[in-house]
Amino acid sequence: MRGARVLRRSRWLMPGLLTVLVACPRLGEEAAEQDEDASEQGSSAGVAAASSEQRLDQLGRGELQALCRELNLELSMRFDNRRLATYECTRQYIDRTDSLTCNQAVNDCLLGSPQASLSAPRPPDFQIDQAECAAIGECRLTVGEFDTCIGDRFDQSDELMARISCSLANNPEAVDAALREADSTRRVPQSCVGLVSICPELL
Repeated sequence: MRGARVLRRSRWLMPGLLTVLVACPRLGEEAAEQDEDASEQGSSAGVAAASSEQRLDQLGRGELQALCRELNLELSMRFDNRRLATYECTRQYIDRTDSLTCNQAVNDCLLGSPQASLSAPRPPDFQIDQAECAAIGECRLTVGEFDTCIGDRFDQSDELMARISCSLANNPEAVDAALREADSTRRVPQSCVGLVSICPELL
């Protein structure tokens, strides 16, 4: 299952791997968007926000869809298309050039990258589809526990991506160390112990 493994992926971040600029939304505490199904049926009532104490497998369909929309929003804000393309371009040139040449090469790379556009389709590894959302809805973990775990996992990816910078290009040892760290298996945060135990398929 691809998108449900957002906690560890993706190929963009490392072979076999996975704050927001504003405050990270807490998935279980944000007001949910209006349920699309209810809208189609003519209802104007919004979906109530899921409580952080509710279990994922006890959420109503509208609550689960609202949570998945928040999760996709989080992915698009933290890891927008341009940032993902910049990361890939930087990895291509960081270990072959000095900082200035690396920056120039990355800029050229971005100009030729169709994935850098905001209007480009989201990479599959950074979008939760309906099947993957349904898998999340089968987990017996609480919304709050899931939210904390996925936030910590996103923070890990955020930090790893930030370290891959052309500013390291003048220091081959620093480049090697940063790439090794990005390509290594990440430790599982303490906040994800429950998820590992109850819903390991999401990892």
